[in-house]
Amino acid sequence: MAGITPIQTCVRTVQAVCALIALITTAGGYLELSNGQLSSAAAIYAEIANYSAMLCGLFYAVGLGVFKNHVRTPTVVHQRLVDGLLVVALVIGGIVHLTSEAVRDCTSINSMFIGIHGKGLFSCGRMSSGIALTFVSAGLFLITLAWSFFGGAVFTATLTNEEPSGVAGSPGLKAGLIEEQSSVSAKRVHSLHMARRSGRMLQLVCSVAALATTVAGYKHYYTGQYVSVSATATILITYTGMLNAFWHVTAVQMLQVCRVPKVSVERVIDGVIALALVIAGISFATSSRVKNCDDLNKTFEEHHDSVLFRCGVMDTGVVFAFAAVAMYLITFALSFVMGWSADEEQSAAAEKNTVQESLA
Repeated sequence: MAGITPIQTCVRTVQAVCALIALITTAGGYLELSNGQLSSAAAIYAEIANYSAMLCGLFYAVGLGVFKNHVRTPTVVHQRLVDGLLVVALVIGGIVHLTSEAVRDCTSINSMFIGIHGKGLFSCGRMSSGIALTFVSAGLFLITLAWSFFGGAVFTATLTNEEPSGVAGSPGLKAGLIEEQSSVSAKRVHSLHMARRSGRMLQLVCSVAALATTVAGYKHYYTGQYVSVSATATILITYTGMLNAFWHVTAVQMLQVCRVPKVSVERVIDGVIALALVIAGISFATSSRVKNCDDLNKTFEEHHDSVLFRCGVMDTGVVFAFAAVAMYLITFALSFVMGWSADEEQSAAAEKNTVQESLA
């Protein structure tokens, strides 16, 4: 496989780091109170946009630049598409956060709450830093997008050139061995394909449902939603599970931009996401917002004639989070049950391509 150049690795690393800092400063702009923080839909969107940018940068800098787990790098067209979408998402995130009520009236809102409660709601400086870094991240992805158009033939050649894999030898002998191996493991490989596809689709559905219901569990109040740290973590982790499943379903299975990673790598990723979902699900389910949801709503309604949370929707989010855990454990277990067949299939496919190129 043709990797990415050291310069591209550096740029992607800077993209990931900048997006991470933007994510941290944006979240840090909303101060933690007794049971959570008053966030806003604009801030949550900006956090997700920066988180997506961070994952994209890590994919190139670590996945392709260091570990080289994929058989081939995504095509230039698809890289341009992803970079372009991230530029748009980050710019929108920066604009909607900049024009949100929390940022626009940050000082006056803080002064009012300090006078009433003795503590402010926001850190205006961190908010401004998060917005600035969000636009910087958009600029960095715009650089790689423009580079793919104006960087010359070197950029395109690096990303599209694939070196044939395989071991030199007799094409006829290799073709016979490949055919024999394929006939022995054909049924097992077919079962692997079906099980993996079903598992990834269910992961995607459960993760999307968990993400949507967790967000919908918080009603709009004042400048946004009165969320908690556990809820924010659950949102980002279920979003990670959704992206991973979406990548497998679209980039690997449907569009075939990337081939399946090595079984050991896929196993580690599935295990880490499953563990993260378990931690997020437990922390969210045991948080005061979920455990004492009805009591908190009742107390708040007495003073403000409104409720803060949709308790049933929150409970649904917890259920789907653990359902997503189960789906990831299924593909994690399949990597042990059928792992040998998967590696065998990839190896045979690579050698088959080499044989065909040798005979051509």
